[in-house]
Amino acid sequence: MTSRIPNQRAILIPALLAGVIGLSCTSTDSQRLPVYPVRGEVFYQGKPAMGAQVLLVPANDSDPQSPRPHGQVGQDGAFVLSTYQAGDGAPPGVYVVTIDWQRHPPGRGGGGTSLLPPKYSKPNESPLRVTVTTEPNQLLPVQIP
Repeated sequence: MTSRIPNQRAILIPALLAGVIGLSCTSTDSQRLPVYPVRGEVFYQGKPAMGAQVLLVPANDSDPQSPRPHGQVGQDGAFVLSTYQAGDGAPPGVYVVTIDWQRHPPGRGGGGTSLLPPKYSKPNESPLRVTVTTEPNQLLPVQIP
C-alpha cells in the first residue's frame, strides 16, 4: 500500500490565505470599541427638531479617528445613535453634543440656513455634554430655547 504525501504548495497557499483573511477580519473588529444603545430627544422652542443631525464628539480625545456617534432627529424629536452600524449605539465615555439643523432652499442640496444658534454645531462652543455608560442609555431631552 502506498501513501500519498500531498503537495506542500497545495497545503501552504490555502493556509497562508486563511491566515491573512483571518487577520484582516479580526484587526477591523478588534479596533471597534464596544457600544451601548443610546436614545435621546431634541426640541427647539418647544417643538421637535425634525431632521436635525446629532453628533457626539469625545470630550477628551483629539484623535480624528475616534468614533463619532451620530443620529438624526425624527418627527417626534427622538433620535437613536449609531457608531458602526445603524442604531448600534455609542462607546462609553464623556462627549460634547453638537446639533446641526439646517433649512435648505427648495431645489438646492447644500448651503442651507442654520435653524439653531451657531454654538450648538461647534464642538468647542456647544454647552451640551453627555456621559454614555455601559448599559442602555436614555439621555435627558435637549431643550434649546
